[in-house]
Amino acid sequence: MNIHVGDWVDVAYERDKVIGYIVQNDAEGERCTVKVTKSENHGRMECLIIDYRKICVHEYAGLVLDDIGSLIDLALQTRDKGWFNELMHEFHSWVPAWRVLQKN
Repeated sequence: MNIHVGDWVDVAYERDKVIGYIVQNDAEGERCTVKVTKSENHGRMECLIIDYRKICVHEYAGLVLDDIGSLIDLALQTRDKGWFNELMHEFHSWVPAWRVLQKN
């Protein structure tokens, strides 16, 4: 399997569907470390070590507000100031749903 750090993946882990991104790759051992961004049973931003055979490529359906928060965390960890600034702009451009509903 061709897996790279930063790839988004879906994982079957302990009877749970986990969505996250690769933060470390051990190609020799055929496993990687996944930073959890969405899960029913595992905390957001928890790291899990996963075997390759339990991973599939995540189908990207666009960003939601929770995704932006996770990406901001990643930008801070990687010390990517430009990406952080872009994400913060994106974060602040979201209009809370209650404001939109109030106008109607």
